[in-house]
Amino acid sequence: MTSTSSPIRIAWLLPTAWFYWQPSLSKLTKKFSFTKVFTGLWPGFAKGFENTLDVQPIGDRKIINIAKDTKSYGNNFTYLSPSIIFPLLRFRPHVIFSSSFGIWTLLALLLKPLGRWHIVIAYEGSSPSVDFLNNSRRLTLRRVMVRAADACITNSQRGKAYLTETLHAPTDKVFAFPYEVPDPQSLLATSSNLEEEKATHKPLLSFDPQSPIFIFIGSIIPRKGLQSLLAACLQLSRCVCSPYPGRYLGHGSA
Repeated sequence: MTSTSSPIRIAWLLPTAWFYWQPSLSKLTKKFSFTKVFTGLWPGFAKGFENTLDVQPIGDRKIINIAKDTKSYGNNFTYLSPSIIFPLLRFRPHVIFSSSFGIWTLLALLLKPLGRWHIVIAYEGSSPSVDFLNNSRRLTLRRVMVRAADACITNSQRGKAYLTETLHAPTDKVFAFPYEVPDPQSLLATSSNLEEEKATHKPLLSFDPQSPIFIFIGSIIPRKGLQSLLAACLQLSRCVCSPYPGRYLGHGSA
């Protein structure tokens, strides 16, 4: 794909470069130093990952709600600036990883013959609120985009099933592996007393079925599904389990 004198250039197109992206992208940058993140919303570096990424904010990300639903992501449209075209052409990436099926992914696919880059669609996860199974127009567009891409990656086996069974992506071009894993050091670094936090955390190496431990990481909002976890905990407590500890490790914009 490239000569030995030409290092591989990798571009990531992320509507929002949330903190949970940064650990894996930082490791990727160590291996491929010419990695650049283009984003519509930049919240800043997570603690412990300062200046480990080359980030270029592009325009302003806007969420346009078509049919609002507080219990899901709803039927919305994420506006991202089409001006991504010019910095992308200047950077001349060999490989583009683009998040989901938004406008930046579509633009990257349309410019593929001109840019001569390879495109990998990163589908973070699968759920009824983002799969749009009842929206034939969106499904048709996604199927076309999957066929035009070189590969797809996803966080889960359910995401892989959606890409292969619903969008008909070739199974040999879909790869499922967790890549948005929060870094423990970064999570603990939000504490005002890091050493005390470390001392009070017990290792989760053993499992007692009568006293399981649940960890919820996310915003306390309906669409994150916390109500389902609490309902499951209630059922367990009524059946066989004794009281068990709970801990919230959240971020306001997760």
